[in-house]
Amino acid sequence: METGNFYSNTSHNRDDGGLMNDQCCQPFGGSGYKALQALQQYWNLLLWRRRDSGRPSLNPSLVPLRSAFDPMKIHRHLPDIYIAERKSDAVLTVRVAGTAIDEAAGFSMQGANYFDVCLPQEREFFIAVTGAMLKQPCGMKLTRRVTLKSGQVFKYSAMCFPFADRDGVPRYIVGMAKIAADASRSHFETSSTLRSEISDFSYIDIGAGLPAKPMLLV
Repeated sequence: METGNFYSNTSHNRDDGGLMNDQCCQPFGGSGYKALQALQQYWNLLLWRRRDSGRPSLNPSLVPLRSAFDPMKIHRHLPDIYIAERKSDAVLTVRVAGTAIDEAAGFSMQGANYFDVCLPQEREFFIAVTGAMLKQPCGMKLTRRVTLKSGQVFKYSAMCFPFADRDGVPRYIVGMAKIAADASRSHFETSSTLRSEISDFSYIDIGAGLPAKPMLLV
């Protein structure tokens, strides 16, 4: 997840490689790759448990239940993890946000409507992406390039996957956000930021196909 008052120039593509291929994490690189891979692998495990329980139908649209998520299974990465619930087309309520995410945002994200605090010029983009990945279940990954007035450039990477409510309806999103280790989080949400842009965006196929590309906001 991302918050702040950044200038954005968005570009994206699609990842047709399928969720089970760990290569989908590798463009992020470094320690961030390992953290994102840990979330991906744990979500994969929950996915296959859920689909096994649904035999013989093996519905490709089945996703893990929110209640199946055990944060202690990936406890090392909890500071960078969030869970949000889609209440309506324009309301994505943050239910859980790790300490690193709150630190980057500059306030507690819990209870906030993410669409109200994301970059204003990207609001419609993320509304469309969220709706698409819950309607036609899939994952999502993005990389953001942030340039400070000092000239320092660092990378911010995120990945998320859907969760279903007790009735099996995809309504939640679990995700992880990683800021480059050498970047000062205190700089992320201050006037020292000169420019921020989404340099890469892809859906991740989990077996139900991929939604149509969302409209780019430039």
